Amino acid sequence: MPQQVSWLIEDIVILGRVWGKNSLEGLQEYNDNVNKLLDASASEKVYLVYDGREAEGMPPLRAFQSFTFPKHPRFKGVVVLRSMNPFLNFIASATTQIAGVRAHFANTPDEVFGLLHDLMPDLPDTTPYRAVLERETGDAQDA
Repeated sequence: MPQQVSWLIEDIVILGRVWGKNSLEGLQEYNDNVNKLLDASASEKVYLVYDGREAEGMPPLRAFQSFTFPKHPRFKGVVVLRSMNPFLNFIASATTQIAGVRAHFANTPDEVFGLLHDLMPDLPDTTPYRAVLERETGDAQDA
């Protein structure tokens, strides 16, 4: 399962992207990568922005029960950037419930940052990070 798990905003917000075919092994790697960043963070409150808009299908929902990052003491919730595929959006919603994750859903990168500001009022100016997320998700317009 191709993936990217990295800091969107250092020590505060993780960007987790997946694309292509998902696999059980890929899910475990994703979980491990999120946990590594949570362990390394100096912040007590870390959120994850999940972008699976380019994912193709999903493993069985029970596969998400093995996720350990939702129980990490620094992990506070996820903002899911919705797919254009209604089925994948349903799966994302069901997955967050199964994993016991506090989830918020956004349709655009701007909505993602609006939710992050609602969740963390002391969040620094996100203007430079918006361009990164838009570039990473393919929403940016070519200059």
